[in-house]
Amino acid sequence: MISVKYGVDVPPAMVEVLEHHARAEGLSLDALEVIGASLDFVEAFIVAAERGVGSDFLDRMGLAGPPGDQVARARWQAERLFGPDSAA
Repeated sequence: MISVKYGVDVPPAMVEVLEHHARAEGLSLDALEVIGASLDFVEAFIVAAERGVGSDFLDRMGLAGPPGDQVARARWQAERLFGPDSAA
């Protein structure tokens, strides 16, 4: 079983809502730990996800996952590994 360490100030009820939205957004475990470390991040992500802009929140935090199609995914990976000019 995989366990994610959440901040001590994050109540269990918020963890459930966070995990629900994290699954819907395809959030990685690393990103989930970053967001889950702070009640402020948890609340901000939940609000963004419920407004339909969860992916925008993840982009601003630098936690967004790769795009769905293969070419966009390859460009995304190249940019993360080698910088923004590498995917051109």
